[in-house]
Amino acid sequence: MLLYYIMSDFPKATTKEAVDHITSSVRNILPIEEKIEDYSNLLGEIFSPGSPDYNDEVGNLWKGVIWPTYGDHGRTYGGETPEQYVPKIKQNFLNMEKGTEEEKQIAKKILDALMVLPKVVENAEVLIPQLRQAESEAETHRDKAWIAGTHNRRNDRYIQLYRLRGRLERIVYYSKNGKNKMIIEAITSDEKKRDQRAAFSAIELGTRDPNTGKINENPLSRDAIKQILSFVGGRGYSKCKKMKDKKYITRKSPAYSASKCAKGTKKKGNDGKMYVVKAAKNGVKRWVKYTKKKKSKSKKKNKH
Repeated sequence: MLLYYIMSDFPKATTKEAVDHITSSVRNILPIEEKIEDYSNLLGEIFSPGSPDYNDEVGNLWKGVIWPTYGDHGRTYGGETPEQYVPKIKQNFLNMEKGTEEEKQIAKKILDALMVLPKVVENAEVLIPQLRQAESEAETHRDKAWIAGTHNRRNDRYIQLYRLRGRLERIVYYSKNGKNKMIIEAITSDEKKRDQRAAFSAIELGTRDPNTGKINENPLSRDAIKQILSFVGGRGYSKCKKMKDKKYITRKSPAYSASKCAKGTKKKGNDGKMYVVKAAKNGVKRWVKYTKKKKSKSKKKNKH
């Protein structure tokens, strides 16, 4: 909706007010508290810092990476390939998430910048052609001015649009670069999985009605949720926990409530033997002694 408003109200770039309005509208596409220029610079440090040493923008993200050396005619010598340094970057990021408060803040800033990048790029690709048109209008308007003072003022407006377009194009370029895609995936993949696991855990726990405070019934069975969670890299919330009540710790079967464990769950019983959760025809679960099926050997008929 915001983008539609911006596109439908893009004034002709011939006055300072029009250029300021365009600039303000373009900056509104960023869903985090950053300026376009600062955001673009941050992405530059994430994807291609001037040095792998520590810096205030991205911390120790590139720590331990063997940086290529530059020779004649722009050639690079030595250094690590993306396949070699991207795992290091991911580990550095995870270490920062568990580090000092300052490191945690830097890690959060990096993660936020990369998580919103797809939406920023989507909006930027729509706006770039419009900015080119506005830039062309400002340039033509500037060239019509013969008085030096007027020419300079109009040139400032043209440069403002020129730089703004350049920053958006730079952001789009960062997102399309192959090695950058590897870095984005390495840093954001765990966050995406955490979001997925949290979503499925919320489904398993049930949702609370804001009016009555009652827990709504779970639309999926725990067994179905656990099967889904196996594909997104986690077990999610589980009610299959060891019980401390006397009836659970004194019986032969495991000290777990079978009704709260998924079918097929195997646990060692209080008698030292293995048990597995099975369900009766009516759906009631219970612990059953687990025995491995022996392979039947087919008897060979004697030939006479």
